[in-house]
Amino acid sequence: MNEPKAIRSGFQAVLQHPLAFVAELACHWAASIAAGAIALYALFSFLHSLPVSDEDAFLLRGMLPGYTSEAIQHILKGSGPRLVVLLLIVSISAGVMHWLATSAGRSAVLPSLLGGFCNTPYREDKLIASYGTTAVLCRLQALRVSLTFTTVLADLGVLALAEANSRVPVIDLHETRGAYTHDPRVFFGVLFVFGGIVLLASSVLDWYLELSPVLAVMRRSGVRDSFRDAAAIAQRRARQFSTISLVHGALRILLNAAIAIVLFASLNLLVQLPFQLRWTTILFVLGIWSSVQRFLGLSRIAAWGRVIMWDDEYNSYVPPAVTKKKLEIGMPHPLLEPPVAPAM
Repeated sequence: MNEPKAIRSGFQAVLQHPLAFVAELACHWAASIAAGAIALYALFSFLHSLPVSDEDAFLLRGMLPGYTSEAIQHILKGSGPRLVVLLLIVSISAGVMHWLATSAGRSAVLPSLLGGFCNTPYREDKLIASYGTTAVLCRLQALRVSLTFTTVLADLGVLALAEANSRVPVIDLHETRGAYTHDPRVFFGVLFVFGGIVLLASSVLDWYLELSPVLAVMRRSGVRDSFRDAAAIAQRRARQFSTISLVHGALRILLNAAIAIVLFASLNLLVQLPFQLRWTTILFVLGIWSSVQRFLGLSRIAAWGRVIMWDDEYNSYVPPAVTKKKLEIGMPHPLLEPPVAPAM
């Protein structure tokens, strides 16, 4: 199986379906803008709810050096539970928006993008087939969002476990008085071991859930069947999928480095521009970056589809039966017979 050919097929598939790329980009931008708006609204509402006295406002002006941090601590004192609730609301809202946008985008993009790689013919009733595929993609995306929240909670649990197990009481006059410090060896040991387990498990499950929608569209399978097929084909074609992921990962790193260099090199020019033109330029550069990122993401999915198509063809190939005819004693061998000269 030729991995460069699969990568080229992925780029060609995206270029041949520009409407699919536009739909993917529109869904991604809609989800990002909605999540950003929710985050900004929550931030402004949190800042508006903070009690700021006249003394705090005077200290925040910086007229008395060294008291600004004390004013900030006094303002934020007691607002921790409110901040945690806002972070939870913003996270859940952003996850729901991402789930809706990604499910809608994948339902509209994947059938047209992977239609040329499907070996299994479509059903005659396209409406029922499309509805079934959309439901499967929504469930798979919901599982992926749930996995993200579970991973974050597991990481927080690992931090709490490391902090609790690394406590060392501070003895002062033969009394601890509740004071304690932390042993860095125990803390980082627990963090690396259990954090590595969480990272490995979440990475494998996320990889299967990322590949499952491709199989669900190409094979018209359900949630369990697509997840099972993703686990099987990921182990069977690990070299091909790893090569595609490494190539696209390297391209993403080069893109990020190029955007960072451009912004850093033009920093002095951006500062001199007017306010509106400055932000317009920054948004334009970020739009180009996001567009190239989406293009690489769709081309990687199309390359996966090409690998899956090859795998289906390989598994369905049945070699022709080879029959051996036994030569009897005295029977002339066809390879040893002299050539027959044509009649003049």
